[in-house]
Amino acid sequence: MNLRPEYITLSGKRVRVWTGGTGPALLLLHSAYGDAELSWASVWNDLGENFTVITPDLPGFGASEMPSQPTLAATARMLKELLDFLKVDGAILVGNSFGVSVALEFASAFPELTHHVVVVNGGYLPLLPAAMKKVISLPFVENRFRTLMRNFSYSDMAFSKAFPNPEKLPPIFFDGSDRTKRIRRASSSISS
Repeated sequence: MNLRPEYITLSGKRVRVWTGGTGPALLLLHSAYGDAELSWASVWNDLGENFTVITPDLPGFGASEMPSQPTLAATARMLKELLDFLKVDGAILVGNSFGVSVALEFASAFPELTHHVVVVNGGYLPLLPAAMKKVISLPFVENRFRTLMRNFSYSDMAFSKAFPNPEKLPPIFFDGSDRTKRIRRASSSISS
């Protein structure tokens, strides 16, 4: 059994989704380093023997277009659209790293569609005080804050903590990613 990719439009954006298998729906959500194929290809065929596997490239990752509104809530709504499109009335959610945050957001927003949540290598995002949320949401602060967080999350230091042995990463890790040049530079400086 091999999963097959399909391109569909969700929330007005092109999204690549891998599907296959039979049984209860299993929605696999990938990490922030890579895409669905990188995170799940090594296990999705085995999982497809007992589950209907659904694993999208989350918005802005892999072959999926960048979302208009890059928030966990918007991503959760897109996943609901995906399940509606596939005529799936609920799923077991499995989140890996960043995918854990997406899975928890989805489960919170759509508990009726969430059968179970499995977390792999992740956890909750920190809760911010209401006053801090208001400051961060101010237009002149929000873009700077997002840029700061993105640069920190994908910095050479963050990469070295996430992948202490980058030479062990599969070649697919470096293919098809907007971050390929940065990752290659980081991995060469870490391994030297």
